[in-house]
Amino acid sequence: MFPMKFSIRQLLFLRQFILIMGVILTSYLIYVNNLSDSTLSCGNVGDCNKVQNSSYGFLFGVPVTYFGLVFFCFLAILYGNYFLRKNILNVNIIELVGFSASLSAFIFSMYLTYIELFVINEICIWCVSIALLTTLIFIINFCSLIFIKKHVEDDDKQL
Repeated sequence: MFPMKFSIRQLLFLRQFILIMGVILTSYLIYVNNLSDSTLSCGNVGDCNKVQNSSYGFLFGVPVTYFGLVFFCFLAILYGNYFLRKNILNVNIIELVGFSASLSAFIFSMYLTYIELFVINEICIWCVSIALLTTLIFIINFCSLIFIKKHVEDDDKQL
């Protein structure tokens, strides 16, 4: 599947790192776009302010970056269970909930990227970065779910 072999532990650390990057990125966007007098800079790539302040930048009157922050924080806390060594929830439940959340976020992220490109006709490099992080989380969660399923099936065969 991957040209390089990753251990499940490496994937867990990578996933947590990406989630923390997502928290940092969405926090920065929230600060610049909503709490400061600064404007977002996309360099020569596009118009981040036009994208962020469009009607598509809000869901139920709330900026979508807040939903992104909740998504990244939720998964970071959910998957923190692995690193705290506290088995509060069953691993299968954690992975299924995490995969479901990441699938929803991935679909929503692809929708927003489509809106950027084909409706607003602008691109926001910050939004694309968040979409990339969301896609990576989705892929890692998919691989992790398959890994867990494989090991559960192997355990069942041994019984």
